[in-house]
Amino acid sequence: MSDHNNNVAVRKIFPCDPVIREKVMSLLEAGVSKGEIARGSNVNSSVISQYTALEGNTYEGTIEGYEARIADWLSRRELQLLSGIPTIESPVSIQIETVAQMLMKCRIMGKVIGESGIGKTRGASLLKQRFPTALLVFADGELGTRRGIYQQLLKQAGLSRSGRGRSLSRLEVTEKLYKRVREAQLLIIADQAHMLSGPAINLLVEIYNATAAPQMFLGTDKLEGKIARDEQWASRLQFTWPLEVMFDAEVNDVRELVTHQVKHRIPQIGSELKRTVALCEKIALADGHFRRVENRLNMMLFLHDRPKNKDKDWSDLFEMSAQWLPGVIAN
Repeated sequence: MSDHNNNVAVRKIFPCDPVIREKVMSLLEAGVSKGEIARGSNVNSSVISQYTALEGNTYEGTIEGYEARIADWLSRRELQLLSGIPTIESPVSIQIETVAQMLMKCRIMGKVIGESGIGKTRGASLLKQRFPTALLVFADGELGTRRGIYQQLLKQAGLSRSGRGRSLSRLEVTEKLYKRVREAQLLIIADQAHMLSGPAINLLVEIYNATAAPQMFLGTDKLEGKIARDEQWASRLQFTWPLEVMFDAEVNDVRELVTHQVKHRIPQIGSELKRTVALCEKIALADGHFRRVENRLNMMLFLHDRPKNKDKDWSDLFEMSAQWLPGVIAN
């Protein structure tokens, strides 16, 4: 008599990026549907189902390319949650795209300089949507190292050290990265570039030397001083574009984005919209900081939920929030 257990098919588990898979699993547990993840990542729902099988990744094909799409969607989603509002086109994002077009046409490296909170990360996110093949990397204390940038580039390019039944050497996978960047002239975008370590900048310069593919460094004015310290960096990154937010009687660069912020954060604002937008505009126009507008709106919502403020209008709450947050108060 045959043993029934011998007839049970065992699904084979395939290697994948455990960090990305864990993030997807956490979203599913939180109630996000597989369909939403699939649509956002531009992959088939069946891929997500196999990728998140309880026993592990059971997708039989090459998963790296799909994981790169999933990782890109996760980063955009995290950016949206962090900023509190969906990203829309703004004068800053338009300037960033203009620079990208210029860098790609001239095949050079360049710096885009703007104050913190002006909208550089939003612009980078929109640029990635505009040019899906671009490689968008983010720098902070950990990710801004040479290793951190290198690993991000491999994931963005859908590359790994496994191939044809054996592990590739670092040199082999680096050559594959160079080949892909060189042949497609892929735009590399480094957000928070002022946080890049010296070795990480060296890596990006090495990639440019080997591929002549365009690169954009997005950062604050601290980036200028950092690049100036090294003659090779300075010679490669001579092109500099200072981001500007303009305002005069004819042109208002901030009103559309501020209106979008207010409507999205306080949808019930009603007849007080115009007055609240005018107040928030003055904060943005003081230094171009849209993040300060978002912080002010969040504080207004917090105050609105306090029972003692039930009779206050939104303009009152705007002024009350100034106790905790700096900014311009309009009369």
